[in-house]
Amino acid sequence: MNKSRVAAIIGVILVFIQAFLSCMTLYRVVRFGVLADKLVALAVTALLASLVIVIAMQFFDIVNIFGKALSVIICVFLIYVYANVSKTERVLENEVGPSETTQVLMEVSVLKENSASGINDLNGAVFGITSDEASYENDKKVIELIEKDLGTQVTVKEYPDNFMLSKAMLKGEVGALIINSAYKSTLDEAYEALNEGDECYLGLEADGTRVEYSSLVKMLTTYTIEVESKNTSGFGTDSSDRAPISTSITPFVLYVSGIDVKGDISTVSRSDVNVIVCVNPVTKQILMVTTPRDSYVKIPGKTDKSELSDKLTHAGLYGVNSSIATLENIYGVDIDYYLRVNFTSVVDIVDLLGGVSVYSASDFRGRHGNFQFHKGYNDMNGEQALSFARERFTIAGGDYSRGRNHMELIKAILNKAMSPAILSNYSKMLDLIAENIETNMTTDEITELIRMQLGDGASWNFVHYATEGINGGDQQLKYCWSYSGSRLYVTILDEDSVAKASDLMEIILNGGTISQNDLGNQD
Repeated sequence: MNKSRVAAIIGVILVFIQAFLSCMTLYRVVRFGVLADKLVALAVTALLASLVIVIAMQFFDIVNIFGKALSVIICVFLIYVYANVSKTERVLENEVGPSETTQVLMEVSVLKENSASGINDLNGAVFGITSDEASYENDKKVIELIEKDLGTQVTVKEYPDNFMLSKAMLKGEVGALIINSAYKSTLDEAYEALNEGDECYLGLEADGTRVEYSSLVKMLTTYTIEVESKNTSGFGTDSSDRAPISTSITPFVLYVSGIDVKGDISTVSRSDVNVIVCVNPVTKQILMVTTPRDSYVKIPGKTDKSELSDKLTHAGLYGVNSSIATLENIYGVDIDYYLRVNFTSVVDIVDLLGGVSVYSASDFRGRHGNFQFHKGYNDMNGEQALSFARERFTIAGGDYSRGRNHMELIKAILNKAMSPAILSNYSKMLDLIAENIETNMTTDEITELIRMQLGDGASWNFVHYATEGINGGDQQLKYCWSYSGSRLYVTILDEDSVAKASDLMEIILNGGTISQNDLGNQD
C-alpha cells in the first residue's frame, strides 16, 4: 500500500472521528442547556464549517497534511469541551447541594504552660466539659474517643457553659477542656468584656492591649464528630421544599454566608459574612445588603421562648437555615437561595481567577498576614483578599467597614468570574466549587443564569448598602442566648437603617433601579 493511499485512509478516519465528536459534544452541550439558541446555531455552523474545511483539504497534496493536523486539534478541543461540560453537570447536580451531615470539630485544649504535647500525656488528668444543650452530646462522644485512645476511663467534671469551663481550667480545677472549635473566638470576646476586679480578669499586655484567652491555651488534638443536619428554623434548604424559579426572568434573593474556618465546607461554624444579594435579571441590577455580624437579634427556632436574643453570627452554629430565617425575620424578605463559603473558598477562588482588583474606602493594615491596603483599587491574591475581608480592628468603622469590604470583594469576584479569565482554570475551578462551596440552587436554575449571561453578555449594575447599628454602631454588653455565662459585645440595629434596607430590596425586586449615589455615605 503506497503512502498516498495510507494518508487518504488516515484522512477519512480523522474526518469520521471529528464528525462523531462534533455530534456527541453538540448533543452534550445542548442537553446541558447552557447555550442560548443563537449560540447553539453558531456552534452548529462552526462545527459544520470546520468539517467541510477539513474534508476539502484532503484533496490537495500541498495542504492535506495541515488538514489532518487541523482535524486532530479540533478533535482534542471537542474532547476537552465534552469532558468539561460533563464534569460541570456532575458537580452542579451532585456535589454543591445541601449536606445531609455536618462536621463538628471538637478540640482538646490545655494551658500553654502544660507540658503535655498529645492526648497520651493526659492520662490521669481531669477533663472539663459543658452540660449545655448545644454541646453535651458531642462532649460525651469525645470522652468516649479519649477513653478509647488512652485505654482507660477518665475523670470528667461538668460546667454549665464554655465560659465557666474556661475559668475552671484557668483556676486549676480541670487539666484539660473539650470545646467545639466554633466557640473558641467567643471565649476571647467574653474575656474582653471583663473589667479589672472581675474574676479571671486577664489584664493587659505590655503594649496596653488586652491579654487574650486564646494566647494562654494550646490545642492538643481535634476530634471530628459527624452529625445529621437538622433544620429547626422553618426555612427549606432543599429544592424540593420550594417552587423552581426561572432565574433569567424572575428576580430572586440569594444569601451569601461566609463561615470563619478553613477546610470542609460542612464544618459547623459561626457565619461572619452575612450578605443578602437581590438580583433582578431583567433590569440587570444587583443590590448587596450586609448586616453586622454582632447584631443582637432573634434566631427563629432557638430564642423563641427566651427573653434573650443572640448575635447574628451565632445563628450559623445551628446551620445556614437558621441564619436565613434570622435575616428573613429582620428584613421581612423571602430568601430563595444561599451560597455558603469558607476561608479556603475565598483564597482558592481568588487565586484561580488570577487575583482580583478590589476597592477599599480607606487605608489600613490587615492583621491576618500583615498586608497593607490603600484607599482605591488594590490588586489582591487569595491570602490578601481573605485578610481584606476579615479585618475589623485596624480599620475605621470596625465591623461596618468590614461588611462593606465583604461586598466589594464579592463584586470583584463576580466581575472577574464573568470575564474570559475564568476559562484558563475552568476544570480546577469546578474542583474547588465541589469541595468548598454549598448552595441550594438547582442545576437548571444555575444553567439558566449562565445561558442568559452568555446570550446577552450584558453588564450588571452593582450597588451596596450596609445596615447600621444605633449610636453610630457603638456596641453594648448583653447576655446572649447561646452564651449566657458572660456578657458579650453586641450591636443593636438601627430601625431606620433596617427599614431603608428593606425598602431598597423591594425596589430592586419590583423592577426599580438604584444608583450608588442614591445611598448617601455608603460609598
